[in-house]
Amino acid sequence: KSLIVKNGGKLDVQSNNTLTITDGVTVEATGTFNLENAASLIQVNNVANSGIISMKRNVNVRKLDYVYWSSPVANFPVNSISTTVYRYKWTPTVGTNLNGWGTWVVANENMVNGKGYIVRGPDSYTSTPQNYTQNFVGVPNNGNINMPISRGIYDGPIYNTGVSTTQASNNDDNWNLIGNPYPSAISANTFLAANTNIAGFIKFWTHSTLPSAVTSDPFYNNYGQNYTVSDYVNYNATGANPPVGNGNIGAGQGFFVLMNHSSAGVNENVVFNNSMRRNDYRNDLFYRNGNITNTDTEEKHRVWLNLISPSSKSSTALIGYIANATNDIDRMYDAPAVDVKTNFELYSFSNTNKLNIQGKALPFNNDDRISLGISIAQEGTHTIGISMVDGLFENASQNIYLEDLTLGITHDLRVSPYFFTSAVGRFENRFVLKFSNETLGNEDFNANAVTVYTNESINVIATNQTIKSVKIHDLLGRVVGVFNTVNSNEFKTSTIAKTQSALLVEVTLENGAKQTYKVIF
Repeated sequence: KSLIVKNGGKLDVQSNNTLTITDGVTVEATGTFNLENAASLIQVNNVANSGIISMKRNVNVRKLDYVYWSSPVANFPVNSISTTVYRYKWTPTVGTNLNGWGTWVVANENMVNGKGYIVRGPDSYTSTPQNYTQNFVGVPNNGNINMPISRGIYDGPIYNTGVSTTQASNNDDNWNLIGNPYPSAISANTFLAANTNIAGFIKFWTHSTLPSAVTSDPFYNNYGQNYTVSDYVNYNATGANPPVGNGNIGAGQGFFVLMNHSSAGVNENVVFNNSMRRNDYRNDLFYRNGNITNTDTEEKHRVWLNLISPSSKSSTALIGYIANATNDIDRMYDAPAVDVKTNFELYSFSNTNKLNIQGKALPFNNDDRISLGISIAQEGTHTIGISMVDGLFENASQNIYLEDLTLGITHDLRVSPYFFTSAVGRFENRFVLKFSNETLGNEDFNANAVTVYTNESINVIATNQTIKSVKIHDLLGRVVGVFNTVNSNEFKTSTIAKTQSALLVEVTLENGAKQTYKVIF
């Protein structure tokens, strides 16, 4: 039915509770209708509301953190958010910029339904996170809402803007900052499925990392701080990367979408409607709060890998085996890597496509091999490890290996993260994620009884084959011994320092078969 809050009446919806109304909501002049943080008002039919509600949203925020907002009520002034003058909206294209790349512009307006805005934390706050409560007051938004989006016409190769060392791509005039316009959570998957004029993923901002002072040119060359590109979370039907959120876009949440070049025009709309709202969509996850949960019924088996730098920066790649995904590029299941916008990243490959999220077809194939790329910003020792798993990968008997093609090492990621040293640069032919350690030529090791053992020396014996070479690494991937001309069925060395630590002994036979053994020496 419909809801009327009469004059003098008061309706409070407590946190995590939902109120579902089929038709309209009316709040009379002296009536009061409050939605506490994480509460939801859901409506079914496309009807107009009248009267004022109040909706609260809580966030943990520091002074320099930007929160991506969208209003759940009509005509709410953006200047009523926070106590700062740092409020911006995004303009997708700027005609005076080379190839039209977009930029931030100051916002001073009533918030447009479905549009996103960014606002910095209150000026009185410090670098310690504090709880901030935003109270949205106005007529609750409902029904069909069309939000205009736009794009530029540049669809060429990567280029230099001329104002920055950061390169630009054909996407830099296609991004649009929009937001959930309702006083309830919406399904990101339902929203993406309904709007095929945008790419099949969204980006939302977590404000996890404090900005650093500018030491080199940021993209726009005219700001005082550098924010961290890894603070954006990608989400699509495969999942969230990094694993934050539950597939819902909370009330008040702003987020980026990428308009397709293949769209019919340069000015179109994204559509919000009530089919994207349901009373079992949790509205308590906002920004970085909460861990990933799989709330849909689609079969998913996922691995999140994490690259950690010497200074503890991290970058995550998601690979998932998903019902309805294919092994080609799928709009709703794959999302691109940041690529030229960052010098530190872990990503996977589908053919030549660099992916932040990669959805793959079911059934799962234990012989699958997925090439990984890395961009390294700091010379030194890095690690690649498992950040999170679900589905069949929660079973400890399901192997997860990382193969280092440069060192010829296959490492069991279930045992420990893989340590490796790297120079600065981009490396796209070094690592492979795989789920079986059966490699070409292993039958030669079994049939010919290759044995590796230690006493006062490191020893290798091959019963029926000639050993071509032996290479020894420590667990950081550093080479501690190379013996290229063994040419015998036995090998022994005592030239390696004995430290009672783990070593990896890579044995190559004359017929090309290769295997790595782990020993303590």
